[in-house]
Amino acid sequence: MIAKPIFYKSFYKFVLAMVPILLWDRFVNVKKYYSILDTGFFIAGVFYLMLAWMNYLKLDGMKVYGLDIFKVIFHSGDKNSKQKKTGSMMVFV
Repeated sequence: MIAKPIFYKSFYKFVLAMVPILLWDRFVNVKKYYSILDTGFFIAGVFYLMLAWMNYLKLDGMKVYGLDIFKVIFHSGDKNSKQKKTGSMMVFV
């Protein structure tokens, strides 16, 4: 079923967006001047729209420099780094 991974990914992104919105509503928006539905979800929507636009530009071939720091922070660098350290399978044969 193809819908199951899409649902899991969407739910994860929704929860990831809800955490800063609820923290903003709890600690920054103390006097409730702004509605969480109007301001919070608008900011999250703009953020995800920006990420979608960057992914579109990346598919088109554009490189955004300066974002390599996130690979270092979140350890999402090269996924095959363990394979490069150990060598190829022919070494073990």
